Amino acid sequence: MTYATRQDLVERFGAAEVEDLETGTSDDDDTTRIAAALADAAAEIDAALATRYVLPLPDGRWPRLVGIACDLARLRLYDDAPPEAAVNREGGQAMTLAQTKRNNVVIGGGELFLDIFDAAGARTGELYLGDAVGATLGIVTEETTIFSGTGKVAVELARITRSISRTFNIGVRDMSLQNLALFAIGDLADDAIAADAVADETIAPVLPGRWYQLGTTAKRPAGINKVGKVTVAGGTVDAAGDFTAAAGANAWAKDADYVVDEGSGRVMILDTAKTKAAGAAIQVDYTPAAQADRQQVQAKTKQVEGAFRYIEDAARGQGRNFYAPDCLIRPNGELPLLDGRNSEQQIALTVAALEPGGGLPALLIDGQPQE
Repeated sequence: MTYATRQDLVERFGAAEVEDLETGTSDDDDTTRIAAALADAAAEIDAALATRYVLPLPDGRWPRLVGIACDLARLRLYDDAPPEAAVNREGGQAMTLAQTKRNNVVIGGGELFLDIFDAAGARTGELYLGDAVGATLGIVTEETTIFSGTGKVAVELARITRSISRTFNIGVRDMSLQNLALFAIGDLADDAIAADAVADETIAPVLPGRWYQLGTTAKRPAGINKVGKVTVAGGTVDAAGDFTAAAGANAWAKDADYVVDEGSGRVMILDTAKTKAAGAAIQVDYTPAAQADRQQVQAKTKQVEGAFRYIEDAARGQGRNFYAPDCLIRPNGELPLLDGRNSEQQIALTVAALEPGGGLPALLIDGQPQE
């Protein structure tokens, strides 16, 4: 849109001056000269306003902008050196526009999302990564410099950019299994546990001072936790693997010869004369707690790809949203499991933007409307 008309110029500077400016150095009237000058003035005004306002402005007449547009257009219509008064007026309006521009100082704050591709490369939906402690974008270029091969001193002839890398480094506090699967480069698998009683689970041999996990199988090598109704019989196993429970005075007693941690599903063998017997073993009965929604991370050897999105919710300034349609996602650094209770656990990931193909850009940055 333009902010002034030919009539506005006439009202401010007089018909005679406008007619002279309209003709310029030609003897023929040229109405397009004024239209072009007014359009240039509008473009300059828009460039200043765009840093602060949503354009185009609502329909209507803006008297302050009419005056600015007229002064800017008037100066552009002079073919020769413009009069000092016109230059001064244009300079004042340019300063006014400069003051309209506001630095967009942003204090960032936002949310991180990953859309993990399935085995066929299809999108599965964006996963919110939870509370984030930080996110940065690093862009690195590599160049090849070509120097002359003749002369006393080689001079630089050209520089060619041979690679561009765009990488997000993010840190999150949410220690969800899904985030841990991203860090471990693994899959999140269902591992439901039914409350079915287990009888005569034999663990052999056992040694004093050692912990033993209940429920370990080839399918579930880490075992199970959260058990109840635990009874432990101590005894021995023979060469064939048959268990014989100790009886009478030799029977094992809870908290004297062993302890049970039902929360973790573990049994510890204490150091006693009974537990030191050759071929010492235990046989355990227990009932697992039902865990219908239980899942576990299974680390794999694979590449994890997906789309990355950062939605800005800036504490100050006009924020920007970032989107990379195809990324390689990998762990970055260490996961602090135990550090003396000095800080919370955090997961660090690197998200490298790849060339997505199909004419799509590797990275898009879009603005948010000014509130």
